[in-house]
Amino acid sequence: MKRLIISLLIFCLVLFGTSLLIFYFSKANLVTDTSAKRFISTSLQYDLIIANAPCDERRAVAQRIKQLNNRHFTHLIIGSSRVMQLGKFTGFNNALNLGVSGASYEDLKIILDLVKLNQITFDSLHLDFNPWYASPSNDQRFLYFDQVHNIESGLKDIVLFRYSKSDFKSIIPSLNYKIRTLVPEKCNDHIIFSDGSIKQKSHGEEKRIKNLNYSIKNLYHKIREFYVIDEKYLSQVFQFYHEVSSQYPTTIYLSPFHPLLFQTYPQDSRIQNILKTENLFRKHCGDIPAKGSFVNQTSYIDVPSEMFLDAMHISEVAIRKYFTSHPGPR
Repeated sequence: MKRLIISLLIFCLVLFGTSLLIFYFSKANLVTDTSAKRFISTSLQYDLIIANAPCDERRAVAQRIKQLNNRHFTHLIIGSSRVMQLGKFTGFNNALNLGVSGASYEDLKIILDLVKLNQITFDSLHLDFNPWYASPSNDQRFLYFDQVHNIESGLKDIVLFRYSKSDFKSIIPSLNYKIRTLVPEKCNDHIIFSDGSIKQKSHGEEKRIKNLNYSIKNLYHKIREFYVIDEKYLSQVFQFYHEVSSQYPTTIYLSPFHPLLFQTYPQDSRIQNILKTENLFRKHCGDIPAKGSFVNQTSYIDVPSEMFLDAMHISEVAIRKYFTSHPGPR
């Protein structure tokens, strides 16, 4: 019996040690940020082709900010994936893009606070506004900026051996990214540029249309969950925009949704909430420079259908045409 207990104890220690080792070197490690530090050190020097996510996006942003301590930029860009293309490839020179997928209002505040804490300065601030900023988010990924949360989550990963296939891949950098050699225009892969901005992976027209149809249905189901207007909460977002615009030259971006979303579900109240959210933005933030609109084919923005990558993202060509050079109606 004693031998069995010792054997079980040794097995548990070996398993725990193996789990700890995997955790330390994989992207699951949000505590010491081993993968994020390694990735950002390379990313700041080169444009990278991304095959698999090398680390968590928010931890990458945190590390990018730390490693750029005391630097100055012409443009600081913070927002969701809908502004992650704003950078050197789309005409924003000397930019720092700190966009994260599914950004919430909390993400915007936290990232800007980290920028200030690390004494990064900039000439102009670029933020986005999205319909899901109109209510408290069910997406809690902004907690990845909180190290207490990350330690608690990390302990669970280690004890429960809770790793995915992508966690194992993230241990070996060469499986996740490589230095870009082709010019961006000739590269069909997903690129993260040295300024933190991205170029979306290019798909053939048939796949683009298939992705579009799928993403419209998928986005609609997300709208059913998230697009509820909480005017009290939304007033905090607007107050934040006014506060930052009083401190820095600020532009707010409203990226369009594909017209098919409105055509497919014209009477749905949740779709109407997209329109109401934009109207509230223009009512309360009309004095802040803004570009674009949630609704395409208006005086604010008119993106051809073929320039949409999916239901809620436009191409780099459209970014350059409508966000970089187009002054908008104001």
